[in-house]
Amino acid sequence: MNEVNWHKYPDEEPPAEGDNGIITITKKSNGSVSVHALSYDDDMKQFYWNGCDGVGWLPAYISDENITHWININELPLPQQGDKK
Repeated sequence: MNEVNWHKYPDEEPPAEGDNGIITITKKSNGSVSVHALSYDDDMKQFYWNGCDGVGWLPAYISDENITHWININELPLPQQGDKK
């Protein structure tokens, strides 16, 4: 199994380039944890997901209050061919 190096947020912000495909970990006050696939707007310094308003795609910005870590999808190790795990 390969090690995954998550970035601590807000200590490390996602890069301006390649801002799509960010996976975030969110920890709620009740202790529950969730994972989301988002994008990051470097100008606004906010995470968002693309929502459709019926005419076109628009960024739906979300609160980053409970985001603790993030990783770019390109940083994740891919499973080896034939790997059954």
